[in-house]
Amino acid sequence: MQLPKTQIYIVFMLALLPCLTGHSSPVIGREYIRAEVYTERGWDKLLKENDFEGAIADFEIALQIAPDYMHAYYYRAAAKNKLGESENHTGNIQEARTYYRAAIQNYTQAITLDPGFTPIYIYRCGVNLRISELEAHAGNAEEGEKYAHAAEADGSQVIDLDPWNARGYSMRGVANLNLGILEAAKGRAAEAERHYRNSIEDCNQAIALDAENANAYGNRGGTNTHLGILAALSGNVKQAQRLYESAITDCDKTIALVPENARVYINRSWVWIQMGKSEVTSGNIQQAQRLYKSAITDCDKAVALNPQNAYAYSYRADAKLKLGESETLTGPVQQAEEHYQAAIEDCRQAISLNPKFATAFYTQGRAKAALGNHTGAIADFDTAITIKADYALAYYARGHAKQALKQDTAAETDFQKAQTLNRDVKKLYLLGKGGEK
Repeated sequence: MQLPKTQIYIVFMLALLPCLTGHSSPVIGREYIRAEVYTERGWDKLLKENDFEGAIADFEIALQIAPDYMHAYYYRAAAKNKLGESENHTGNIQEARTYYRAAIQNYTQAITLDPGFTPIYIYRCGVNLRISELEAHAGNAEEGEKYAHAAEADGSQVIDLDPWNARGYSMRGVANLNLGILEAAKGRAAEAERHYRNSIEDCNQAIALDAENANAYGNRGGTNTHLGILAALSGNVKQAQRLYESAITDCDKTIALVPENARVYINRSWVWIQMGKSEVTSGNIQQAQRLYKSAITDCDKAVALNPQNAYAYSYRADAKLKLGESETLTGPVQQAEEHYQAAIEDCRQAISLNPKFATAFYTQGRAKAALGNHTGAIADFDTAITIKADYALAYYARGHAKQALKQDTAAETDFQKAQTLNRDVKKLYLLGKGGEK
């Protein structure tokens, strides 16, 4: 294979790089050069052309030439991860799961070949976090916990190798946040709070090392919001409000750092919604309505930035649902019904983008129930439970819908199932509903 002189020079320098950086490779000589050429071509396909399958084909050729070439595993993992993200975005859970696991396997192989190369742990941590969230959303809590713990271990390994690496702390913080969410979903408040506190500590350390770390601010804001929900569930409304205000401050900082990222507006909208619920609990209905409208405004911004983001529509639907519920408490009823219908429309849009979006089906069912369509609501709750078998709130809401249809025995079964899954489910369901029983 004849290479241009410039390419030979580049490959030669790349061949020296592992020696210069201390990351050695057993691949030397002509095999290294040939493997590197295919790896570089695959990397170009991955980054410049979004040709993930073509990139993987090139990385596999490189590995056939040089089976111990770490970078080919490393880059093939990145391509598998990209395929997983694509499938996950469209709700193809099984396909996404397969690609994510393949990515983890490739990163693990790369670590076997070069256990001191910090970036591998960072990227494997990211995939472990994605699959943890995927499994949690699919109702596989044990699998979700397993991958969250694996992500936590990867973050710790990054910190052991490089104590000044802000990303290691930030990503371990996300792992602890995910573990806290999984514990809270079972009603284990003490265990959840412990993980949340660990997450806050890691985010603080990440920010101390890198004051411009948008992920750390965003993660800390999310964690404070979850701590606020725990406080609200325990009846400490003032503490919840303080935590939500801290979360808003972090969200504002994140938006200042990455103003064109739709996700940061979605995250802030979720905090506004929790603040609104807290105000309803305190009897401040008008203030709650202003907060719900702020959430809608943030989701509008997110939709403008990324019309394909299903979460933007789902969160906007939740804000409209809550706004409608608050208007039902004070009137006018017609305006409340308009917001319920608008919530259903947003849920439909979210579901069209992600047909396996359990939360969107749940919110749609709540809006239908508010409009008196309890049969339609039950169908939506059924779908949410089919997607996420441990969805305690969906069981509880379905119980209310069945109760409205005089299906008392079936309703009681759903209430008991919900309580088994999460002993705080009734409190969660009633947050922000103005004293409904």
